[in-house]
Amino acid sequence: EPARNKVTVVGVGQVGMACAVSILLRELADELALVDVMEDKLKGEMMDLQHGSLFLKTPKIVASKDYSVTANSRIVVVTAGVRQQEGESRLNLVQRNVN
Repeated sequence: EPARNKVTVVGVGQVGMACAVSILLRELADELALVDVMEDKLKGEMMDLQHGSLFLKTPKIVASKDYSVTANSRIVVVTAGVRQQEGESRLNLVQRNVN
């Protein structure tokens, strides 16, 4: 049976993980999917969330580099992007992310 309230977070950096933890603590999803290109970090963050959420109501936390893990998500939160350089304008940062 597919999840009814599946949420995906793309990017497991500081912002992505803050979003993921907030989603879990507020019990906003019955499945949480994480996507990132850095497999080792992705696996570690997934395991941390799985171990820390044993007493929460989100029974399933999955992670993958493959975007197929996002199938049937009601919400996708994209937090992935390049870091802002010191002194860089927000407009330039947006342009680098678009490129």
